[in-house]
Amino acid sequence: MAKKRYNLKKIFIVFGVILPLILLSIFLVIKHSLSRTIAFGDEKIEITEEAKESLVSVLDAFEDSGNNAYASVDFELDEFIEKYPFTYKRGFSDPKKYDLYLPYKEDLLLIKSVDEDKWLRLSDYNSRELYFKTGKFKDKYSEVHASTSPEIKTRGEIDQIEQGDMAYLLFKNVKVPEYLKVSFKGKDLDFFKLEDGSKDTYVAIIPSTYESEVGKMPIEFSYSSKYMPNLNMTYLTVKERDFSEQYLTIPADTEREKRNKEAREEFSNKMKNVFNKNTYKFSGDMDKFFSGFELPCYGFLTTEYGATRYINEELSPYTHTGLDIACIIGTPVSATAEGRVVFAGELTMSGNTVVINHGFNIYSSYYHLNSLDCQEGEIVEAGQKIGESGTTGFSNGPHLHFEISYKDKRMEAGYFIYGKAVTFDNYEELFESKAN
Repeated sequence: MAKKRYNLKKIFIVFGVILPLILLSIFLVIKHSLSRTIAFGDEKIEITEEAKESLVSVLDAFEDSGNNAYASVDFELDEFIEKYPFTYKRGFSDPKKYDLYLPYKEDLLLIKSVDEDKWLRLSDYNSRELYFKTGKFKDKYSEVHASTSPEIKTRGEIDQIEQGDMAYLLFKNVKVPEYLKVSFKGKDLDFFKLEDGSKDTYVAIIPSTYESEVGKMPIEFSYSSKYMPNLNMTYLTVKERDFSEQYLTIPADTEREKRNKEAREEFSNKMKNVFNKNTYKFSGDMDKFFSGFELPCYGFLTTEYGATRYINEELSPYTHTGLDIACIIGTPVSATAEGRVVFAGELTMSGNTVVINHGFNIYSSYYHLNSLDCQEGEIVEAGQKIGESGTTGFSNGPHLHFEISYKDKRMEAGYFIYGKAVTFDNYEELFESKAN
């Protein structure tokens, strides 16, 4: 029997060429079926492999779930920095269209499925990876947020106020309020969105009183997040002001009944709750706000703001916190500015009392009224009658005690009405100027 001969050439072709080609084809088919392609349209965006893997895993989970893994969206569609259209192709399937939204908050990234009109919310970790390992995103994010800075506003000299006056900080382009922090002399300040038609503008009030420390005081402010730390400092100078002294004689029984420990505690406890009721939002710019205050009634100034008092020849532990305006009982008393009445009732020490919130934590208070013409919760306009003057509570004659405060920090009311302090020397001229 003849020995079988093998054709080495054919064997080489089969095992050396054809089989590898078949295996390579199978490998390429499998690889392609498992491939994932992300293309950002006309944008040349280079995302890291780690970020790409994170994005791919989210998109895969979305498609594998039958497009059910979507999230509700709690931001307006104009509240984002940029929108980036992209396509995602998985294996042999047709590419699908998505929009990647870059919001103002660094820990949020949203993807919209264009075909299904559904949203995906990426986790904090994935969001930050995409933001801050992708140069184009990070540059755009930094550019938008870097323009936030404060402007100090005062009534007179730049960056200076007198004891009893106030200043305010105006912040523009505040896209994420949580990133804004403001402190004065190391204490955090509240800030409020300005309802003046402008977008993303916030204000922080810096009050001072008769006991405020004088000198150059630091203001620290930051608009920063974990990936964009930012801390700045500026200064506000509080200037010293001379305050007067006053000597009063009060019947002993009146003092015992109206100015005792229980009366003070009643007043303190009630006002503590009242000054937390910042329930009114002022609509308009800050210039309009500070030019809208009026004198609530006319008469004779009997006590200045910040006066040190001696009652029955003893130094009072309480400095006078407002303006005392003597007038006959029944004189109409009106609201100094528009706002919401947050208290209207009788207290032992202040008698019939009204407190109005004007927004931004600014309050006006009216004591010793003979009668009340408003009720708690009511919205009042500037000049609207809220009561009549009297001598209820701890009072030595018919008058209105009137004050303006930032929460419970009593300020000089004259600055709000006239742009200057009201004193015995100028009150007649000032009262007359507004009366006419």
